[in-house]
Amino acid sequence: MTIATHPQTGWPEVPLGELLSAIETGKNLRCQERPPKPHENGVVKVSSVSWGFFDRTQSKTLPSSYEPSPRSLIRNRDFLISRANTLELVGACIVVEDAPDNLYLSDKVLRLVLPDELKPWLLKFLSSSIGRARIEAASTGNQLSMRNISQEAIRSLMVPLPGCGEQGRIVARIDSLSAKSRRARDHLDHIPRLVEKYKQSIFAAAFKTQGERRTLGGVTSRITKGSSPKWQGFAYQSDGLLFVRSQNVGWGKLLLDDLSYLPSEFGEKHKNSAICKWDVLLNIVGASIGRTAVATDEIEGANCNQAVALIRLKSPNRTDARYVNLWLQSQEAQAKIVQGSVDVARANFSLSSIGSLALPWPDATVREAVVRRIETAFAWIDRIAAEAASARTLIDHLDAAVLAKAFRNELVPQNPTDEPASALLERIGAQRRFATARPRRAGRRSQLQLGV
Repeated sequence: MTIATHPQTGWPEVPLGELLSAIETGKNLRCQERPPKPHENGVVKVSSVSWGFFDRTQSKTLPSSYEPSPRSLIRNRDFLISRANTLELVGACIVVEDAPDNLYLSDKVLRLVLPDELKPWLLKFLSSSIGRARIEAASTGNQLSMRNISQEAIRSLMVPLPGCGEQGRIVARIDSLSAKSRRARDHLDHIPRLVEKYKQSIFAAAFKTQGERRTLGGVTSRITKGSSPKWQGFAYQSDGLLFVRSQNVGWGKLLLDDLSYLPSEFGEKHKNSAICKWDVLLNIVGASIGRTAVATDEIEGANCNQAVALIRLKSPNRTDARYVNLWLQSQEAQAKIVQGSVDVARANFSLSSIGSLALPWPDATVREAVVRRIETAFAWIDRIAAEAASARTLIDHLDAAVLAKAFRNELVPQNPTDEPASALLERIGAQRRFATARPRRAGRRSQLQLGV
């Protein structure tokens, strides 16, 4: 075998097949679409190896009448790779830890049989941008939604191969840096929950005012909702009357990335649900129930559907609209909305229930101060949340950069006393020759493709 040496890294690159004793796979069987119970047998789905760890819950239950071969049982330290998935996930691989005793290979999850000492290195390489590029280039399929990589293509993948000592130092360095980034990621992932908790504490403090409470019906001139265009025989079009749907109402803000339009005749027929500036919009149907926003210039004159309630104050103005909007986001208001919802096919909060909601209603000066205090605090919190999200993205990029640097041979210094890669290859070759020379009970086909 002729071994090419990479000019930048100085490492030899060999076909992956030269490192493998076998590639093992299972059968495609009709299974129950649920994980097996402890007394049942199952096969893994491709999603069991898609996210960097072995997910035993991503499995299917084999028919009780089928007895799988023990040779296809998944064991600890198995190196698994998916042969079919989306372009981004085809060839995803993991080394199994804590394997159950009832999961077997499927036809789309392969086991690469190779020396344990090579598994950490191969796993890191195939997960790197360089390895992923080679896998994606070797995969086939006309659709990006489902690509395949054959056993022959897997064997042909070129793999850099420094000596074992250098491999070990590089893998240890990657693991050390990955552990630090994982801890940072875990801390950052807590921030959205902390932000929501802090916002609710601000709401509780801001609305804990002395004075009268009034119902929304008592401070509004109109509480109404829109209609379904489909029920009225109208179809969406590319322009015309702007139509606000429940997906356009977020948590305290408008979401205007996905807008719909109707013929102007719809607005003429449904003038009562025409939106004015400083109206408060509240989702009253379905999973997004309770989300609220204030109407601004951007949607003035638009109409809304039957899942959106339009709340118009007696004296519409920015301060009171923001005050009502903020109170509706508070834990107190959200609890009342959930408790008052009727769930027939899906949750529904009635217009009369909106009108009966009682909220603190101090004088105008206090309402203005409450709005200013909450918005100032929220602006500060949102800046922190945005910085945390940016840091989270940078950490993901950092992990990719560490892998890229590792496979450019820039992560750790070389040690001239390390065993050369040629000695490693000779040892692997000897192990493979020994395995091939042993008596075999199964034929060549069953070596390459084991049935479950």
